[in-house]
Amino acid sequence: MHWLRTVVTRPSTHLVALIVLTLLKSAVWIAMLPPFLVADEPSHFDNVQYRAEHHRAPQLDGSARPMSKTLSDTASPEARKLWVSTLPKDFYRRLDMADSLDERLVALAQTDQGRDTNGQTTSMGYPGAYYRLSVVFYDAFRKRSVVTRIMAVRCLSLLFGLCAVIATYLAARMVVDDLSLAFVAAALVALQPMESQMCSAVNNDAGVIGISALLYLFQVRAAVALPAMPPLWSLVGMALTSILLVYTKPTGYGILPGVAFLAIAIIVIHRRDRRVQLVAGAGLLLAAVLGGYLSYKGLLPTSLVPGDTDNPGQHGFSTFPEFLRSLDTTYRDYLLRSAWGQFGWLDYSLDSQWLPALRSAYTVIEIGTVVALVIHATRRDDERLWFRAFPWAFGIATTFVGVTFILYAEHRFRLTGLIGVIQGRNFLFVLPAFAIWAVVAIGALIPARLRGMSAAMIFTGALWLNYSGLLTIFRQHYVR
Repeated sequence: MHWLRTVVTRPSTHLVALIVLTLLKSAVWIAMLPPFLVADEPSHFDNVQYRAEHHRAPQLDGSARPMSKTLSDTASPEARKLWVSTLPKDFYRRLDMADSLDERLVALAQTDQGRDTNGQTTSMGYPGAYYRLSVVFYDAFRKRSVVTRIMAVRCLSLLFGLCAVIATYLAARMVVDDLSLAFVAAALVALQPMESQMCSAVNNDAGVIGISALLYLFQVRAAVALPAMPPLWSLVGMALTSILLVYTKPTGYGILPGVAFLAIAIIVIHRRDRRVQLVAGAGLLLAAVLGGYLSYKGLLPTSLVPGDTDNPGQHGFSTFPEFLRSLDTTYRDYLLRSAWGQFGWLDYSLDSQWLPALRSAYTVIEIGTVVALVIHATRRDDERLWFRAFPWAFGIATTFVGVTFILYAEHRFRLTGLIGVIQGRNFLFVLPAFAIWAVVAIGALIPARLRGMSAAMIFTGALWLNYSGLLTIFRQHYVR
């Protein structure tokens, strides 16, 4: 039994288990989620299809017609056929309808006209990194049914989800010494229901989730190294993933302040290092040149966000603090539901009874956070704590900054008269930081000898929550 215990507790075994868990879970979610019946999937797929068929990014065609929030009338015939045919609520409960549709979709896929679209969808304004990568998966099945190509592009989202899980585990290993808690932190990311949906659909949220997790891993590695100079690979990794994130989706930009904080900390601590001076000088020069260019083009920070604080309108507020004070229980519950278990086009959700339990879990994390901080503050200098306080606190700050950034985006949209543009799924880019924060907080409430058992209980709860999400989707689409 000793050899078995050794194998089970190896980090490599944990990684293999997490990879297998994520792949199996994702395969079930991809198969279970009907194509186009996930929020914005038709629009994102249309963007991929235009790029694959026309070998360039979609551009506005100058038409005065408003863009559809679901699927444009100018989308490809096969996409429109799939969308219209599957709208009836009982479609996936009748196998004869699905079989007949598949034959028509295969026929449309054989012609260039059947696959052609003019790309006039709401996803056109997003950066193109996710869509360019998706074209590779689309092209592999170009003349197969559009459903096959949707499933192929969903596999790219799966890979981003897998990246998030692995990055969370590696980051957690640098924050906590307890391997079981590091494992369960990554499992929380793998099994979070909305993360499971978004990383099983054609949606650039999956790209944000995976890239942000990788960026957070590099940030934690740099934070752990301080006050020593962080390893070069973590600094290069931060730079490259930051650039990739910028070219994926703006909702992930809320994790970028951590890069600036760490860069300033490194410069201040190592200000006498000649190499740091040269890199900092080059960075400032590059920032000045880029700032001048953006200013010349009229792309000032104020022009990149919607709304006018001088004219807040009916639903807006002149200041961000005023907006925060205005948030009522109804909107907070909406964010909570759509962050954890409101699926499809936000038209169905987990049973309403799960919200009080989720709030209770947040309360436990808040209490555990206070206890962990007290433990750290009262320990003697010669005692070695089971978690590293600075990178853990950095993760808490990452979560708060990310949440604040997303709420600020909602504030700006309300200035334009739009309400509820921001959904809970927009917070998923800080899920790895939150998961590590949570397991440390819960671990602080439990004696060391029982942490393995508590990790098993958390993992079981995460499994049950994920299963509940799948059961909800199954009942929505497949039960007569």
